[in-house]
Amino acid sequence: MTIRFYNAYELPRLPAGHRYFRVGTIGYKWVKIKEAHAPHWKRISLKKWEEIKQLKTFKIIRED
Repeated sequence: MTIRFYNAYELPRLPAGHRYFRVGTIGYKWVKIKEAHAPHWKRISLKKWEEIKQLKTFKIIRED
């Protein structure tokens, strides 16, 4: 799945702005995502994932 949202302070160590992400697996504790052009996957908590999904700028670009 490819998503887009405005990253202000949601994900540390990433610049602010509209970012495209690929979502890997959604587990019971972690969600695996990576920036569209980045080579490495990043793990975020399920709580942070739910916060991101509630953002006004969150949009699903493509379902795989």
